[in-house]
Amino acid sequence: MTAAKFTQPNSTAQDATAYKNALETAALIHNAVAGAFNVRASDTPGLSIVIEAGAVYTGATIIEAGAQTISGIAAPATNPRIDIIEIDPITSTAYRVAGTEAITPVKPAVTAGRVPLAYYQIGVGATAVTNAMIMSVRSIPWGAWFGGNADTLSGRNSASFAHSEIKNTEDLNSITQSGMYRIQGGNVNTPAGAGYGQLLVMHGGGDTITQIVTDYISSNIYWRSGNPSNVGGAGTWGAWRTVWHNGNDGAGSGLDADTVRGSVAQLVPAAVSGFVGGGYQTVASDDGTFGASLAIKPYAAAGAWKSFGPTGSGAGQVWSAFDAIPVGAAAIRLRVVAENWTDLGLVHEIFARKTGSVSTYNSSTMIGSVNGFGTAYKAVSVSMVDVPLDSSRRFDLYWDAQGSTVNINTTIEFVGWVI
Repeated sequence: MTAAKFTQPNSTAQDATAYKNALETAALIHNAVAGAFNVRASDTPGLSIVIEAGAVYTGATIIEAGAQTISGIAAPATNPRIDIIEIDPITSTAYRVAGTEAITPVKPAVTAGRVPLAYYQIGVGATAVTNAMIMSVRSIPWGAWFGGNADTLSGRNSASFAHSEIKNTEDLNSITQSGMYRIQGGNVNTPAGAGYGQLLVMHGGGDTITQIVTDYISSNIYWRSGNPSNVGGAGTWGAWRTVWHNGNDGAGSGLDADTVRGSVAQLVPAAVSGFVGGGYQTVASDDGTFGASLAIKPYAAAGAWKSFGPTGSGAGQVWSAFDAIPVGAAAIRLRVVAENWTDLGLVHEIFARKTGSVSTYNSSTMIGSVNGFGTAYKAVSVSMVDVPLDSSRRFDLYWDAQGSTVNINTTIEFVGWVI
């Protein structure tokens, strides 16, 4: 419509020409609001109706719609019926929703997301819908540039409020309005198995967004974030992640934990099958090569630090089981079993340290100790200890015996490593 200055028509203060012009201008201005999307009978009444032109502002763009005709209205067969004419406030498309035939018919419910324009009651055998049958239910400020879709509420744009509608054909990537939605069965980019669940969208503005989906069957919870182009970002949506809880963890869940009750998941490598029992190789004064365990005879070589490490590490004692330890491991985990067989000695002790450290046995970690006190029986002391490794995966042992007259075996078993 063209612009015009509004002048209040006044038949007593205006001459005939001015009064006529004021009336025409008022009607022109009034029609821009009151005439938009007016529902009326066709120029030649029949089983069709006309929705006049109008415009809506969607919050982002202005959509101007021309006049629309809804035809193909069928008269009821046995009882009267009430139909409603609705409009989509986003697309400006008009629809007819037919009611149910009844002796006393009632208006059908308004479709979610649409705005009612008018309704009419049509009788059995009717051949036309006339203006006398149509009841307008449009709400002001319906009209040009408004369309019944308010630009703001309390100064806030509609993007600040929760929405809930979602269609089966919609891609979840395009659901960016903050709100709570029920997912349908065919929405693209829904987490696997989460159809007909609930979707929570959090988009407080800007170019980042978060979505959370709950599955109504298994109680799984999924979430993803990103700065995709859907919200003006330069990136993409992140992958869907699963929230683990006491209802979906455990065997077969796919949960890959870094630690289990505080222990590093790589503590026991697959290459180590467990403790090796019996027939341990021993180390005394000579260097040697060992498998999964070794036995120390302190009496044979007391008071000496010896280095242990994997093949090619430069250690004095090559412990081949260490070859499985990855470079960068922080410590070696050992199981120490100290035994005293019918010995008249007093005590025998073993200490450990990282190769290259300057600590003495007094400031190192004691990893084994047996106190016989002159008795004739087997005394056993078992411990599990983590010993720091150097960059070549080596560590040192120091052992000694006080008052021992025979060798006292201490078995050290390789359990695993700590990252």
